[in-house]
Amino acid sequence: MPSSSSVAESRRALGQCLREIRKDAGPTAMALAGLAGWHESKCSRIEHGRTPPPDADMRG
Repeated sequence: MPSSSSVAESRRALGQCLREIRKDAGPTAMALAGLAGWHESKCSRIEHGRTPPPDADMRG
């Protein structure tokens, strides 16, 4: 089982990757939240690795 620090690091790396994809695609975090039906702070929490993206959202 992975350590909590490796899980946290993986979550941060995923968040950074998702942030780069969002920025390359053009929408602001606020706009993405609106499109996804999320609260604005959810994008920030995901992009900064504080919370994982929901499985259903990752599957599309």
